[in-house]
Amino acid sequence: MNTSTFYRICILIFLILCVHIQSSYSQTTPQQRASVISNGGGTSSSGSFQNFGVIGEPIVSPQIGNGNISGQLGYIYMTNTNEPYYISRNDSLILVDIYNNMGGTNWFNSWDLTTPVRTWVGVEAAYGSVITLNLNQNNLTGTLPNSIRNFSRINESNFEINIGSNRLNFESAEYFINTIPLFTYAPQAKIYSPRDTTIIQGESVIFNSETAGDFNRYQWFKDNIALTGQINPTLEIINATPDDAGEYFCRITNTQATQLILERHKITLNVEGFVNSFDSLALVEIFEETGGTNWTNSWNLNDPVATWEGVTLQGDKIRELDLSRRNLAGNLPNVFDADLFTELRYLSFFDNQLEGQIPATIGELATLTYLDLDKNLFEGAVPTSFGGLTNLQALWLSRNNLDELPNEIGNLASLQNLYLNDNKFTSLPTTIGNLSELLILNVSDNELSEFPNSITNLIKLRELYANRNFIALLPTAMNNLVALTVLEINTNQLSSLPTTVQQLANLSVFRIAENSLEFDDLLPFANRSFQTFDYAPQAPINDEQDILATINQSISFTVQTLGNGNIYQWLKDGQNISTLQTFSINRVQIADAGIYTALVTNPALPNLTLQRRQIILNVECAEGLGFELAQPQQTVFCKNQPFGLRLEISSQFAGSTQINWRKDGVILAFANQITYTVTTAGKYTAEIITAEGCTAISNEIEIITLSQPEVSIELIDNVVFTSHVTSTESITYQWLKDGEAIENAFENTYTPTETGEYSLLILSEAGCSSISQSIIFTQSITGIEEPIELRSLSLFPNPNNGIFFLDFGTNYPNGTPKFTLIDAIGREIEIKIEHISSTRYKIYADKLTGGMYQLKVETLYGTALRKFILSE
Repeated sequence: MNTSTFYRICILIFLILCVHIQSSYSQTTPQQRASVISNGGGTSSSGSFQNFGVIGEPIVSPQIGNGNISGQLGYIYMTNTNEPYYISRNDSLILVDIYNNMGGTNWFNSWDLTTPVRTWVGVEAAYGSVITLNLNQNNLTGTLPNSIRNFSRINESNFEINIGSNRLNFESAEYFINTIPLFTYAPQAKIYSPRDTTIIQGESVIFNSETAGDFNRYQWFKDNIALTGQINPTLEIINATPDDAGEYFCRITNTQATQLILERHKITLNVEGFVNSFDSLALVEIFEETGGTNWTNSWNLNDPVATWEGVTLQGDKIRELDLSRRNLAGNLPNVFDADLFTELRYLSFFDNQLEGQIPATIGELATLTYLDLDKNLFEGAVPTSFGGLTNLQALWLSRNNLDELPNEIGNLASLQNLYLNDNKFTSLPTTIGNLSELLILNVSDNELSEFPNSITNLIKLRELYANRNFIALLPTAMNNLVALTVLEINTNQLSSLPTTVQQLANLSVFRIAENSLEFDDLLPFANRSFQTFDYAPQAPINDEQDILATINQSISFTVQTLGNGNIYQWLKDGQNISTLQTFSINRVQIADAGIYTALVTNPALPNLTLQRRQIILNVECAEGLGFELAQPQQTVFCKNQPFGLRLEISSQFAGSTQINWRKDGVILAFANQITYTVTTAGKYTAEIITAEGCTAISNEIEIITLSQPEVSIELIDNVVFTSHVTSTESITYQWLKDGEAIENAFENTYTPTETGEYSLLILSEAGCSSISQSIIFTQSITGIEEPIELRSLSLFPNPNNGIFFLDFGTNYPNGTPKFTLIDAIGREIEIKIEHISSTRYKIYADKLTGGMYQLKVETLYGTALRKFILSE
């Protein structure tokens, strides 16, 4: 082979190689082929390093030449298919050290140490060396290990580590500030956990905020204000006072790692102070008056008030008093003075056995936002003073025996929730319409007959509950209640609905069952998409009828109701007979006698079936068929005096199997015997069904009762008895002593001369008598006039077994009272007395024989007497 041929062969081989290289690299530039793949395949275009390789791909080695291939000058790329990518053992071990020292198993993006390093999140490498480590927001804990100083490229200017937004301290930063060229170590999470601590005034407490770091600086804050001189890792509060209460935290800086500021989570400190003496005395009185020793979780009055369950303090003031479900019993004392409880926000006596009237002084607690008296035995009127509770947002008066709501309730401008259910309210004041912020109103289970029209002013009202009352009519302007979502008026006496109810666009719960509504009232709501629509059952419709027809008479029965699409079904004695709205009998026969009723349904409201009240059809076979009731000897009686007059059907009809008795034309239930005992005035008749199916009617007997005279007596100055009589007739008098008539005591007054129990018997001109109450007169006690301060004095139980209580009510005894027991003949008897509360005494007379006694009570106000009966 000559030289020319050899050169031609070399050139041909060179060209073939160039074509292969061109097809493999498709015009990629050196910079594009030097890109770094990280995070399992992500791309970085950084040009900081000129010898980057692609993780997981063959390594390319550049060769310098002067050829021109595909428009690129000076570079020829050769592929070495046998050299796989790797990270050096040194850098790999450092990464593992970081993982082990910084809680790697709990990282948000944890590494699987059994997989290639190229899959580890946050690691970027170039040709066997880590050049970026990004562990930001990855739940790192512990400390950055010192081994990071040995990363092979740590001294290059673009080497980067980011450990910010984790849970690290200064120890992971302060000694690496000048070691890592690009080092991000801030911010970090707050240290320690939030803390809520409550201590009693005079106690001490220590808060700790120490964290790792050799160059730390500490500064404590209270309520975001730096505390002068508090620059230690711990903060000690000695002999705490209520002023020390607040929110504390510590801010930590570092003179080396200056970019990082650590903060301790907040500490909330509550200091329960010594309650002022007036507030504590009021609490003690509540305790004593409501049986505190029998409470659930009773108070130890020797312990600080701050330890008493249900009492929450703010400084030395009571902020909350929650005595719910604690078994309180008796009368709640009037101790809620505005000069006491000046910071009270929350007051609850829910679910106890408190009785009597609600203390009026509660209305002086102008700071209250929540008041709960639900489920007790309170009675009477809600105090007018409640109008002063202008900051109140929730008021629970439900499940008591309250009967009157004052006009002043309209002053509660902040009220949002008002619960009055399960009481005895017969009306609501018109001022309730002034509660402009009201969201919920519950008046269920009362005795209301109507709503005041002003209730439609409550434009923010969302829920209205009025179940189980006697409401017969709703206000016309119901459409003003634009926010209403719940309307419940089950079990009332509604016979119609105003059309404005249909305009309540937000209504989702509508309960109106057990009223007297018919299909025409309810059909407008049939296609509404209510969450709950409770409309059945409803009361029977039309009046009950009792008809006596004659043979061959024509008669018609009608269901008087409206409703588009109604379906009717008539029944006789329970059997279907007609589907017309009106049922007619052209010629009445004996077989037509029976009980008729009708059922009405409508497919648009499938849950409701209206029932017509029954029609009782009797058939009289022949005109004048009748019988006689035996005339009683007496038909006139005195009112309120018992009588048992027996009416009887004559013997000729004694064998009849169907008998009805009527009073004033109305059939008497269960009265179906040949005799009937009359106990009240009225016009009485009887009727029987003969064997032929005919109805026979008796004569009428009228029973009359005369008005009863009323009498009461009074002992004036313990000297003379006077009487008060209510009667239009002339009266005869007879005074009684110990139940026996007093000789010649026939006047309307009487002066007693002997100890005993006196009463007055009177007799009207018509012969009706009444007897007064009894009053004990004791000869040895004269001239006793009871002072007004002692008129609330009560003795209970009465009669008793010798152990009973005397309560001074709302008035405290002035000084120490003296008690004397007096028997029926005026003898004074010593008894044992136990003082059990500020107004109540327990009296022991169980060693005495049964009979009538008087208890004389002497105080600085004066003297009072209370009689009682000691049972045998």
